[in-house]
Amino acid sequence: MKIAILIYGRLNKSLECYNYIMSSLSNYDSVDFFCSSDNSDNDTLSDFINKYKPLCYINDKVNVDNFKYFYDFPNHPHTHIDNMIRHFINKKRVYDIFLKYNEANNKQYDVIMYLRADLQINDNFNFEYPKDNNIYIPIGQDYVDGINDQIAYGNESVMKIYSQLIFNCKLLLSNNLAYVHPETLTLANLKYNNLIINRFALSYNLIPNRFTVSYKKN
Repeated sequence: MKIAILIYGRLNKSLECYNYIMSSLSNYDSVDFFCSSDNSDNDTLSDFINKYKPLCYINDKVNVDNFKYFYDFPNHPHTHIDNMIRHFINKKRVYDIFLKYNEANNKQYDVIMYLRADLQINDNFNFEYPKDNNIYIPIGQDYVDGINDQIAYGNESVMKIYSQLIFNCKLLLSNNLAYVHPETLTLANLKYNNLIINRFALSYNLIPNRFTVSYKKN
């Protein structure tokens, strides 16, 4: 099984979490990393590249100016809108560079997984071969009428839909299918595109996270 890991967002905890992440993937011999970050400092980016050896990465500053419409819609009081926009854009950018690399190098992967680089993962991944129109998301961390947006995997066509969220938000918000909150919009996008959501147990923590919770297997 060939695995592509799409890292997005902040990299400041990527070294601290490296052993956890690699251990969680130890069942698989073929794992490649791709990354989109938001203007990480040179030392952090260099450390990430040296450790994870991504096949492709981008570290340009994210411009949120074209997405100020989010402020015109109802939002949850805990939503950090600029951070959410960067989150969504980094997810889109990392998929774009992943796809471009694959097309240039004629590569194919069985599993494409989005993953934050600040996770202490305490289990091994045991991937299913993804079915068409199915997305696989850990149990737990479903905030504000939404769904966990930290880890998700599927095949290429499904993860393309997942990556396109930033361009679907105005439609979702305009049709009252969601309000401004990352997990809420993530779930609304999956439902709007009629994806089948499969949940799996995975014990992990965010580092740091003042609301740290572990979700353990029964």
